[in-house]
Amino acid sequence: SDEELPKLLGFPARDADGCPCDAYEIPFYDPATDMAMVCSGGQPYSRVKLLRPAVLEGSKPAKYLSRRQAGQHAYIPRATHDYLVNNPDAVVIVTEGEKKSIKGTIEGVHMIGLTGNHGWNTPNTKQLLPELERYTEHHKTWIVVFDSDGRDNPDFRNSAIGLAEALEEHGCELWAVFMPDLGEGKTGVDDYLTAPGNTAESLRDYM
Repeated sequence: SDEELPKLLGFPARDADGCPCDAYEIPFYDPATDMAMVCSGGQPYSRVKLLRPAVLEGSKPAKYLSRRQAGQHAYIPRATHDYLVNNPDAVVIVTEGEKKSIKGTIEGVHMIGLTGNHGWNTPNTKQLLPELERYTEHHKTWIVVFDSDGRDNPDFRNSAIGLAEALEEHGCELWAVFMPDLGEGKTGVDDYLTAPGNTAESLRDYM
């Protein structure tokens, strides 16, 4: 509501017309403990998906928002965690976005969602988030899947290099994959899986 969203974020979110944004909340839970992940200030960590982009001073229009200075966490679907725990030789697949990781996991390609292309690290460090680090003991091969528009973006390349270096400290290797351009704007995992003729099997083959 007009009152709940500013209370959740700690600031108002308005669209290009100056109207309050409608949104829904995505809470983050640690599937290993069933406990809510927490912000740096101790509040439960979540992000909100805006139904219309919010226009914030000094920033580009935002589709997702979280409380300022909240830190960041990875979104780990329960089914993905269980799959990795029960299959210690499985490849860990991470992608940008909670919804994409949910779609992939539902289709049988178990994924972890990052809250941005640099969403793998503890803020202001080059260290893996603790919830990601736990999987490095057994899972030595990782894949990061970026949207198709990141192919020529040096920021995505730098993120992949940083993630690869962080994983290398744990004896893991990283492969970076960019989704194919399907010709309708940028293509993410969810777009690929909903396009006619594409399947979980074809996604695995592509990766």
